[in-house]
Amino acid sequence: MTCNTDSQNKIVNEIVGFLYGSSLDTDTKSLLVEQMIKNVNPSKSITFRKGLIGDWKNEFDLEVTNAFKEVAGSLLIELGYEKDLEW
Repeated sequence: MTCNTDSQNKIVNEIVGFLYGSSLDTDTKSLLVEQMIKNVNPSKSITFRKGLIGDWKNEFDLEVTNAFKEVAGSLLIELGYEKDLEW
């Protein structure tokens, strides 16, 4: 799933609103949102991933997988993200 322009704009607006509240006028807020969106460059940021559902598992090595299962495995099952601990 990729982020389309409308949803990206909405999310960045929400972030700016959270950070600055009503202290920015509309023009300043719009300019800040525009600049933030222009600065998004997934190819240069290690924080961006593919955005595929469940792909987070490919980021875990065996040690992290086992620790995650121990801490949150039953919650993943309870919430319906996993059927069992065999992932």
